Amino acid sequence: MAKIISIINMKGGVGKTTLSVNLAYGLSKYHHKRVLLVDVDPQFNATQYLYPISKYLEFMKKKGSCTIKDIFIDRPTEIMGTVTDEKKKADAVILSIANCAIRVYKNDSGFLDLIPSTLELMEADNMRRGIENRLKIFLDKVRDNYDYIIIDCPPTMSVFTASAYIASDAYLITIKPDYLSSVGISLLLRAMKNYEESYGISRKPIGIVFTMVMGNTTLAKQVMGQIRKAYSPKMKIFDNCMSHTTKIAKTVGENKTIFDIGGGRYSTEMKNITKEFLDTLEEEE
Repeated sequence: MAKIISIINMKGGVGKTTLSVNLAYGLSKYHHKRVLLVDVDPQFNATQYLYPISKYLEFMKKKGSCTIKDIFIDRPTEIMGTVTDEKKKADAVILSIANCAIRVYKNDSGFLDLIPSTLELMEADNMRRGIENRLKIFLDKVRDNYDYIIIDCPPTMSVFTASAYIASDAYLITIKPDYLSSVGISLLLRAMKNYEESYGISRKPIGIVFTMVMGNTTLAKQVMGQIRKAYSPKMKIFDNCMSHTTKIAKTVGENKTIFDIGGGRYSTEMKNITKEFLDTLEEEE
């Protein structure tokens, strides 16, 4: 049964999607895991990162194709032919992992599937509350097909972040080591506490991963040191971190991952983060 992990930060521009995509890809390629990446961000950056826009548009036009939106919205859902009204039946969506997931990578024993997002997901955010459990219900039905399910969350307090929290077994925090991001940790943990109190469930933080680290600058060292002092050992602070590089923007545009960047440094960093992620989860079992 898959471990379901949300990658969370309420602040944008901190490498959250970059970590989500490359962690999911690294687990499948280098550790031969069966991985599902779920994009619950209306900006659908993770989807665009992994999947060419031309193929995405073809997928969206294909009859019966589903995105993350179909898990949340109120529309007829045909299960075993139970929709009898002909008009409703014409609009019905058969929700299944076969219709929602796109296979974006495969090797001998591992693979990476993607449940894509869409800009239209914003429509669901204005719907009545009570839809927060739908993602958990769907993922619980398919989690036996995977070893890990990674959820890339939006950088906001929204119904989608709440849904990811509810559906997850744990969450991982990404932090860019600057002053504003470090201040945001306490606000993020408070938001998670609010979810715990609102929904009556507790999800444990796996730890903090530093992303977009600007070399060996004094500021980065100071902020990382302050965070380690403030939150360790109560919360794990990953030893390995992701450096900042403008090369990532180019790989995203080409639907490539960090592992495709030449030189090896950034690939090695991401491999180390992936290994530490696995080791941390195994230690907690």
